[in-house]
Amino acid sequence: MEEGRKANSASFAVLPIFGTSQSSPAWRPGVSPLKRAVAVKKDPEVLWGSSVGRWRTSLRELKDVSIAEEDGDFQRGAQGGSVAKALLSDGSFHVRAVTRNPRKRAARELARLGAEVVKADLERPESLRLALDGASAIFLVTDYWELGDKEREVTQGKAVGDLAKKVGVRHVVFSGLEDVNRLTGGRLQVSHFDGKGEVERHLRHISLPATCLRMPSYFENFIEHFRPQPEPRGGYRLEIPMADIPMDGMSVEDLGPVVVTILKNRSEYIGKDIGLSAERLTIQQYAEISPEEYEKLPFPGAQDLANMFRFYRMRPERDLNLTRRLNPVVLGFEEWLSRNLHHFADL
Repeated sequence: MEEGRKANSASFAVLPIFGTSQSSPAWRPGVSPLKRAVAVKKDPEVLWGSSVGRWRTSLRELKDVSIAEEDGDFQRGAQGGSVAKALLSDGSFHVRAVTRNPRKRAARELARLGAEVVKADLERPESLRLALDGASAIFLVTDYWELGDKEREVTQGKAVGDLAKKVGVRHVVFSGLEDVNRLTGGRLQVSHFDGKGEVERHLRHISLPATCLRMPSYFENFIEHFRPQPEPRGGYRLEIPMADIPMDGMSVEDLGPVVVTILKNRSEYIGKDIGLSAERLTIQQYAEISPEEYEKLPFPGAQDLANMFRFYRMRPERDLNLTRRLNPVVLGFEEWLSRNLHHFADL
């Protein structure tokens, strides 16, 4: 375990490539937290991480660290911002933010918080050498949804891994996921999972000291992708085809402290695959939709997401206790919801 804020001048690089209470009159045992929140919001007597831009950032403990994040919605463009802010807040790291456009508001905001901003592009891995040179660790996130192409995502992830190996990076923290196609013998294809699984295998194949984190479904997805839909007869419906099988969740904002803990305790977590989860909830009656119905919904990626839910029904490994050990203040769903009720003001 690496203890002490001034133990050495090790460097880290990060490269990401996306309220209610029981006293409330709306509280009813057995009713979902989201339904309770909507009910509370509508009761007249009851009052009720931002996207950070396209990042390639690097970190050095008491020297330099690099972090990268994609611009986008909650599915893309949030992880790097969470990690960058947590590292800056911790005070043990100097953060180097690597962006395709240093003039973007997000880049300027990180600079204001103390990050060094460097221009680079993940599409040209050679441009990342400055961000990685001298860094002892990297946080890497690839983004299938921004690219819309699994092979490009895999190519980018492998290229960064190869470069990290070449310049002698001592620890890569990769935001990966399972290769569902491989695990199910080709029965399910979940492109935005499968590519990350392929990158995970490559990092192991080249013997790069790595920790692979596997985020569960973001709580933030309820704001947009899984937003409650009004029912003709009143009430709301969540289009999440999980039946009575619990689904793991976590706020993307809670990823940052997890990465800080891992970077400070590298020897304990190198070589580990860690499935994260803040809470495991059952969707129950208000999510009465099947994967077969979900894949017919009229939006790009419906098939891929339907297969993701089929995989979630297989209960992939996500460790609630280890997540809380890595981030003791991780939010449960109700806590997260109580802080984000303003996003549901139109319901």
